[in-house]
Amino acid sequence: MKKKMKLKELIYLIKTDLYRYDGKKDFKTFLYYLLVQYGFQLSLLYRIAYYYLANGKKIRLFFFKTLLRILCIIHSTDLHLPTKIGKGIFISHSFGMAISGYAEIGDYCNISHQVTIGRASRGGKIGVPKIGNKVYIGPGVVMIGNIKIGNNVAIGANAVVTKDVPDNAVVAGVPAKILSYNGSTGYINNTDF
Repeated sequence: MKKKMKLKELIYLIKTDLYRYDGKKDFKTFLYYLLVQYGFQLSLLYRIAYYYLANGKKIRLFFFKTLLRILCIIHSTDLHLPTKIGKGIFISHSFGMAISGYAEIGDYCNISHQVTIGRASRGGKIGVPKIGNKVYIGPGVVMIGNIKIGNNVAIGANAVVTKDVPDNAVVAGVPAKILSYNGSTGYINNTDF
């Protein structure tokens, strides 16, 4: 069973997600992004549904999980509820994402469109990725299997990642190879919540 979550924790997580978009957390900004930013809509419904999952509120969980599923269908996105997502998630474009239900995503990560964070069911890396803090995941990235992505990592567009990536690495290519150790600085903004 999930660890119980307090309402103030839920509000804090929603505020950290909102703050990532333009460094504001007021109600007017909340309403604006609720109406126009699909990535924020997705993270908001995920947070609320996860809150009710963690607290065993089955009727409310069913309602928000259904809303989350509808939004996922509209966006051709697959985001499963047990996924562990840290604070300050930034989903720039929510279309075409597929995130395994058992993946772990750290704090202050950026996820672009057409990203797959998937499970390997055979071979030496059976399992799902564990992604560190302040990781930039570019458009079209595919991460498969029981791999560890370190902190402050930048993964370039259309990279296929099947091996562990150390802290501060910049990787790209098919298969992904380390290009430098300049990290994700400049890609991850508004983390001073």
